[in-house]
Amino acid sequence: MTCCNSYSLSCHIQHYGWGKKGKESKVAKLMGTKADPNKPYAELWVGTHKKGPSFLRETNILLSEYIDKEKEAAVGRHCYARFASELPFLFKVLSIRKTLSIQAHPDKLLARALHQKDPANYPDKNHKPELAIALEDFEALCGFRKVDAILHFFSQYKRKCLKECFTQLMNADEVVIKQSLAELVSALRAKVTLFLFYSSLYYFEFKGLRNSLEDLIIRIYKDFSSDPGVFCILFMNYIKLKPGDALFVRPNTPHAYLSGDCVEAMACSDNVVRAGLTGKFKDVSTLCDMLDYSSEVLLLPC
Repeated sequence: MTCCNSYSLSCHIQHYGWGKKGKESKVAKLMGTKADPNKPYAELWVGTHKKGPSFLRETNILLSEYIDKEKEAAVGRHCYARFASELPFLFKVLSIRKTLSIQAHPDKLLARALHQKDPANYPDKNHKPELAIALEDFEALCGFRKVDAILHFFSQYKRKCLKECFTQLMNADEVVIKQSLAELVSALRAKVTLFLFYSSLYYFEFKGLRNSLEDLIIRIYKDFSSDPGVFCILFMNYIKLKPGDALFVRPNTPHAYLSGDCVEAMACSDNVVRAGLTGKFKDVSTLCDMLDYSSEVLLLPC
């Protein structure tokens, strides 16, 4: 194998609506040009995926074309023999202003089946395990909380009961969801209203009558007042990462990134099965069937 030169890459920017805007976005800063203050800069993609391929800056040729030309010299004998001109991974930088969808990524077997059935919404045959490393304080929902932490009686029925409850929730009528959410948020807000009344009356201070999950529900509700995904906060692990902490998300694991900046490394795929907190295509039945309903916490310090 001969040694290749180093080249600067021109990488693709995804302007998803949940991204941080203008100079507030780390993605925009990495772009190296003046950012539109009203435009979201959500993701920076580094790789050969057809939805956002990288180019060699000096020659303006696709990275995949360069690999195809240089072959083993570019990526090594084993990598080229298995993946040819496509990189097996996709590297991203994310800048999150607004909650991403409740989602999961399929394993290899399901990815192939979904792609064959619906290639428009599932464009890849590949799975998508991913590792996120926080660049700043970062919030996420990931995996299911322990059953007895969701409701005490769930401990009798374990995963089957959790799956049935979660599935019925995600398929509930929008009118019912909207009314139930309004009642829940009203009750949570009343807790602080009552506390403020008493604190002003007796002149004492006490930090927070609501817990962090309840505060999160109110925050997400502002953008998704009729979305069953808000209730997922009660089912899922609420994780806060410090810079350098890592979160590994296996296929079939429910998750949603909430805020902050991170880098991600994943298999080269853009398959996403969504079921809540989004206006994009949702595939609720597939998501509920595919999920891993175990309660393993996937947080590792880097």
